[in-house]
Amino acid sequence: MIREVTKFFIIGILVVIFAYDFYAYLQEGQEGTISYLIITDWSRNYPAFTFLIGFIMGHLFWPLSSKKRID
Repeated sequence: MIREVTKFFIIGILVVIFAYDFYAYLQEGQEGTISYLIITDWSRNYPAFTFLIGFIMGHLFWPLSSKKRID
């Protein structure tokens, strides 16, 4: 049950982010988007932010041990 709720929660968050990014693009063009902010401001001004994002992505997408496979 909680796994299904988690799936819908993640999908919902992604839909909200996409909708906001689309709205921001319509309002201010590329400069208003989330990716533009992350690439031009945060990653250049805060190198630790870039490292943290890479660290999180590594933990999310690194293959699980064959002993703990989740189907």
